Amino acid sequence: MMDESFENEREVLKEFRETLGMMIAKREAKLNAMELQLAKLKAALAGAGAPFAELKEGLKQHLIHVKNACAVHAKQESTVTTAIGGVVTLIQEHHSEATGGSTGLAAPVGMDETPDGASGSAF
Repeated sequence: MMDESFENEREVLKEFRETLGMMIAKREAKLNAMELQLAKLKAALAGAGAPFAELKEGLKQHLIHVKNACAVHAKQESTVTTAIGGVVTLIQEHHSEATGGSTGLAAPVGMDETPDGASGSAF
């Protein structure tokens, strides 16, 4: 009877051991597949910046040019402002002579005045 009980226990333990072995093998296969997927994902992420790196490299000269232009514009600001002011003054002087007014523009309509055909409401 002891031999029979011992053999039954051996069968149960064998089945348990085999089932546990299959579970471990299945989990290891999943782990290996996930590690392979992770390696592919890391490679894809590392290569994802390549098109942008090429664009950035291509725009490097443009960025240098823009930075230089900004410095030049800052130096020329007062000269350009004076020149623009002079042009505006000349326009106002000559435009005023031709129209008889200071700017030649029509007077704005007041808030309580309504032009012909208007409803009187701004909305």
